[in-house]
Amino acid sequence: MISKKRPNAKKSAGRAARRKPDRSAIATASAFDFGPTSFEWKHGGVEREVEEGRIERIDPMRWQYALFQKRQIPRFAPGTYDPGPGHLRKLAKDCLGLFLTRRGEKANVTTWKNPNPHGSFGFVGVFVKVTAKSSYLPGTLVLPFDSRKLGTIARRTLRVFQWDARTESYRLVRESGVGEKEDYVWAIASGPGEFAIIGLNTNPRVLGTIRAFDALHGYLRAADNTLRGSLQNRLCQLVQCNPEWSAALGDQRLVDRLGQNGVYDDWTPDHGFPPGGGGVCEQCMNLYLPDGGLPEVGLLPERNEPAPAYHWTSVGPANMSGCIVQVVIDPVERHRVYAASADGGAWVLDDVRAYPWQTWRPLTDSNANLATQAIAVAPSDNRILYIADGLTNILRSSDRGTTWERPSDQWFDTVRCIAVDPQNSDIVYVAAKNGCWRSHSGGLPRDGNPGWIRVRNGEITDVILDPDDSRIVYIGEKQPNHPANMHTMRLLRSPNRGVEWRLMKELAVPVDGPSIMVKVALGRSGDPLHRMVGVKFGTEIWINRQGPGSPRTIFERAFVSKGMPGNERSDRNNGQGDWSHTFAIDPFNDNAMLVGGQDYYRTTDGGTTWAAVESFHEDQQSIAFDPVEQGRVYVSHDGGVCVSTDGGATFRPGDAPDSPARNLSAGLITMQFFHAGLAGERVV
Repeated sequence: MISKKRPNAKKSAGRAARRKPDRSAIATASAFDFGPTSFEWKHGGVEREVEEGRIERIDPMRWQYALFQKRQIPRFAPGTYDPGPGHLRKLAKDCLGLFLTRRGEKANVTTWKNPNPHGSFGFVGVFVKVTAKSSYLPGTLVLPFDSRKLGTIARRTLRVFQWDARTESYRLVRESGVGEKEDYVWAIASGPGEFAIIGLNTNPRVLGTIRAFDALHGYLRAADNTLRGSLQNRLCQLVQCNPEWSAALGDQRLVDRLGQNGVYDDWTPDHGFPPGGGGVCEQCMNLYLPDGGLPEVGLLPERNEPAPAYHWTSVGPANMSGCIVQVVIDPVERHRVYAASADGGAWVLDDVRAYPWQTWRPLTDSNANLATQAIAVAPSDNRILYIADGLTNILRSSDRGTTWERPSDQWFDTVRCIAVDPQNSDIVYVAAKNGCWRSHSGGLPRDGNPGWIRVRNGEITDVILDPDDSRIVYIGEKQPNHPANMHTMRLLRSPNRGVEWRLMKELAVPVDGPSIMVKVALGRSGDPLHRMVGVKFGTEIWINRQGPGSPRTIFERAFVSKGMPGNERSDRNNGQGDWSHTFAIDPFNDNAMLVGGQDYYRTTDGGTTWAAVESFHEDQQSIAFDPVEQGRVYVSHDGGVCVSTDGGATFRPGDAPDSPARNLSAGLITMQFFHAGLAGERVV
């Protein structure tokens, strides 16, 4: 830190000895909950705290609060999407809100009856329906609210939620927030629908119940209606309807110890419950949660509230890269390569032949979030790209990444892979932690179709289409088996785009095993009924050369283990949970395969023997064979992207100019940073 005038050390020491520490010089103007009690930070700043630390002993508690504030900085700052209060002047007295479209098309905002009045503790009486001629109409929804109806609901937690008729529940519109004047809420929506404003209730008993429902959501969701209702009632009786708790909360000291009112608007025992009828206990007992979850759990403070927007300027480093979770080849112009980085967005190398004179270009710097989980290019129209970002959205571009749109509000949990039908750019599959999803409309809601339908429940770790018949879909799946304390890893095949599934191979492993992941690879020789199928269960490779056209019993028995490449070395490739797993078969030779874990391993005899391949960096993430040029293969890892021209036998660049391996990471500015510092008014 640099101050304008450094104080004289002797005089400062004397002053420090004669005065008590200034307890009001604390790091922010917001209130936060830290530990068993809560504190409000009045004024001053982190810079002042450190400067004072030169002349007097730093208060360790205040330093801990500063660290806590740093940890609260989220991944994106949605304040940049707030359209501002000026638009509210356009509202008539009886108007419920505005839908500001990007295309200039008109949309109507009308009143709407809440179909599930017992679905949340956080309703504030705002329920609207947006209608328009088009089913896909990106825009910003602006909804004013009456602060007198908030009761114990914290104003700063208010967000817009969209009604999902299929699940009979509300889903958070993630790009939403409280407006500048704090008398309206805005949200980025993809089109018409039904919406409500929901906030977090700060009544200590309600917050405790919300946290309990969040912790047990998995059990509540899996239970049938009868069991779910019984569990809900017991939770309510334990927290909400407990007379001892009700009496104890009359003591403000207990409320302070719970640390609730330091997080949100102050709650005191004399605060009333928000309007809606009934008391705390009655509302809890009447809850109706078809999917087992309360919509407002995503607003809990430990989930990181949005912070004000800041402007960032890249300062490098440009000569090294962070983790690249996937590299893909443009299927039409094969010298164009795309990369999805863990925390730095999507990038393109327009012509690998011109590297390093031509380097990578960022495609998503203007997006709300730069974490990128997967990327895919449509083979039938290579202008169309799909990515999965860190806000659980699938984004689509129709101009090679120049602009991006979110086709729908569908939420995806931890996307592992995106696959696009080679004949139709609108048919897309997503492998995610909350299932395998398919769209026939590029993700766009159309003719009553929600845009995405789930074709398989469970945690899907991979999805791949047959190279000659795209109706045939292969997926990797892992499912917990709680009674046996095991995880079951499965390979499944669908002959009809996910309508039906056939189990091909499964393997059970302990839940605390070192590696639980499923990756699928297909050979290119033969027809779809005689396709060679490979699967990576954890670190073990299984191959089937009989093909799915064989009778089921023969087909299942035909899977042969090809060992665990690298496990002969106890310190390498012994599994890192679900991190750094990749597997691919050379499109020109079914006997040539590459397997990635902590290192790469290669076989040219169908898995009989494996050879370690020295890589440029550890933790291998993806493999992309060039479908036209034999021997060319791209790989990504935690340090960037490399290319090999000898089929993957060499990945670490040599000194010779004709080396068969090359590091392609220069200009790929995707380093992952875990700490920041202050320099004057700048954050570095």
